[in-house]
Amino acid sequence: MLDQNISRRNFLQGTAATAASLIVGIDLVTDKAFASETLVMSLPNPWLRIDSDSITFVLDKTEMGQGINTALAMIVAEELDVDLEQLTIENAIADRIYTTHNDLGAQMTGGSSSVRNSWQPLKKIAATARQMLIQAAAKEWNVDPAECRTASGMIYHDKTAKKGPYGTFAGAARKLPVPAPQFKDPATYRYVAKATKRVDGHAKVTGQTKYGIDTVIPGMLSATIVRCPVFGGNVKSLHDKQAKASPGVKHIINTGTSVAVLADTYWQARQAAKLLTITWYDGELAGLSSDKIRQEFIELAKKDGKVTREDGDVKNKDKLAVKTIDAVYETPYLAHATMEPQNCVARVTSDSCEVWAPTQTPGVCMEVVRGITGLAASKIKIHTTAIGGGFGRRLVADYVAEAVTLAKEVNVPVRVLWSREEDMRHDFYRPISYNVMSGGIDQTGNPLFWKHRVIGPAILAQFLPHAIGAMIPPWMPPSVSKLLGKFTGFTFHGLKVDDTSTEGAKDIPYKVPNILVDYHYADPGVPVGFWRSVGHSHQAFMVESFIDELANLAGKDPYIYRRELLADQPRNLGVLDRVAKEINWSSPAPKGIFRGIAQHACFGSFCAEAVEASVSESGDIKVHRVVAAIDCGPVVNPDGVRAQLESAIIFGLSAALKGEITIENGQVKQSNFHDYAVLRINETPKIETHIIESTEPVTGVGEPGLPPVAPALANALFAATGKRLRKLPLSLNNL
Repeated sequence: MLDQNISRRNFLQGTAATAASLIVGIDLVTDKAFASETLVMSLPNPWLRIDSDSITFVLDKTEMGQGINTALAMIVAEELDVDLEQLTIENAIADRIYTTHNDLGAQMTGGSSSVRNSWQPLKKIAATARQMLIQAAAKEWNVDPAECRTASGMIYHDKTAKKGPYGTFAGAARKLPVPAPQFKDPATYRYVAKATKRVDGHAKVTGQTKYGIDTVIPGMLSATIVRCPVFGGNVKSLHDKQAKASPGVKHIINTGTSVAVLADTYWQARQAAKLLTITWYDGELAGLSSDKIRQEFIELAKKDGKVTREDGDVKNKDKLAVKTIDAVYETPYLAHATMEPQNCVARVTSDSCEVWAPTQTPGVCMEVVRGITGLAASKIKIHTTAIGGGFGRRLVADYVAEAVTLAKEVNVPVRVLWSREEDMRHDFYRPISYNVMSGGIDQTGNPLFWKHRVIGPAILAQFLPHAIGAMIPPWMPPSVSKLLGKFTGFTFHGLKVDDTSTEGAKDIPYKVPNILVDYHYADPGVPVGFWRSVGHSHQAFMVESFIDELANLAGKDPYIYRRELLADQPRNLGVLDRVAKEINWSSPAPKGIFRGIAQHACFGSFCAEAVEASVSESGDIKVHRVVAAIDCGPVVNPDGVRAQLESAIIFGLSAALKGEITIENGQVKQSNFHDYAVLRINETPKIETHIIESTEPVTGVGEPGLPPVAPALANALFAATGKRLRKLPLSLNNL
């Protein structure tokens, strides 16, 4: 059984280290030289540069709309004691130094980790720099450093009326030994914990922000790639004479698994691609369908799975229950549907490679490029552009590999740009999940036992082979990375368990004496990947709906029932009580409106949501109001937290009411927003957010707001109709 306290970073790194030690006799995951305290705290350092006329903060996380460029810059501005406007924010290139403060094991952005990972390190870096600058000024002025003060990028010595900007002393400060940082008193904070406007807000609303899709370099060709519509298919034959004769077409390349058309412009490439005649070898998955996948899962559910949590004695205690309930919960594959489709520009020469990509994983991109080009990391530069939505999709660097492969082949810069249809049908989808649950209560109505069997694919089994190169020492050649990747894939197939598949299920906070959670690893062949809040995105739906079912079985109010079972979980209880208060749970809802409630903890944060919804006579569902509360420790930017909660709720409601990817004949049926819909403005409810004051460690906010909304809505619909909806997307036709 897996250690219930294992972190995702330890799980990822532990797997990488195990693979490395077994194959090449080492157990290193990162090169410790890159984590040198002297390098990190020196001036300049990889995060902070102070020159005579500028102060540059290097953002080592990917800004994809979540507001971390603002939040992290606020931390630096606060401890450095400069105005936020004085900071020039620059995106970091791919460099192993940026794994130093990243608990994901590589240079990547995900897991609601940006502020959580960066809070203390950036405070220390900025405060240390301020101390070095003060010491340099004091030495030049021949005064006591303790008598100097700073404000807005200036150093002052009031007794002598001397003053000077940071840049004046930066050169001298670089030669000083690194001192212990002296942090500001939080009572004097100008930015942290204060609502602050986004530093990129004006550029975005005025169209000045340059996304990956906007990248243009001289001599660039645009590529459209035609992929087999069936998962795992290959090119059987190709007739391209007519396409080659099309205007602007320069190259047509058969990669074996796809066909790329390269032309002067994207539109020329796109039009020429329509003239290709391709016969595909569809392969083993040509007959795959959603119905067949479901039937396979139903059969697996009849057998015991790999145990991931076992408390008490479920097999015997279930016989003592006064009342029991059995249920099957299902969630579908989901696409990421980022507003900006996948794209990448690459330039490859005999001795260098430069990449411009909207990626969440510069570190993985670096290793992908190394593997394709054979170049040393020092010869490769990865530029991370602004991103029009990530949600986990851009943790995979497949589109980067395409651009680099083509650029190397034709020896000119290449831009790969996916269409919306390509993006929808060739995603790495949120896994499907089939769940068999049973529970029982004692004479007092309290839960006596809880059984939960999870059946579904494993994200890590597919992701780690792709990403492991970024988690091992940089001196290891790409060939070893590939070998380790294969071994890691085999390891997961052998373990048949994945922490991301059962997170949120195996760590339920409710006081239940007998719990059994097990898991069946099932891989139908559909590509899967991280999707906003990962396993919590569906397991919260199962858990928070099923606890409602037990409350109903016990004849108790679902909020009060939860309160009793969370008596020793103060942070879960805190957010639950707050939303109940704010939505006025103790009083009747308006006529025709029904309420549901749910709470869930993930990524270190605790979130609860209450929903008010109605159902029309024709069965249409309308969400009128969502009230959310979050406990994420000390808050850097309250505006950013509220925006992320609102975003997560809208994203979660889109999935709860509309999202579904279905498979037929081995291919995805959906293609665009007409058949994979998202919540529209007129469908968006009133959203109220509340932040719990907390002195706990700083945690994440990008994802925790998503998991509770689907079960809260499902519970409201049960209150409205008396019918329990156990399948997403929610529909009264799914009974």
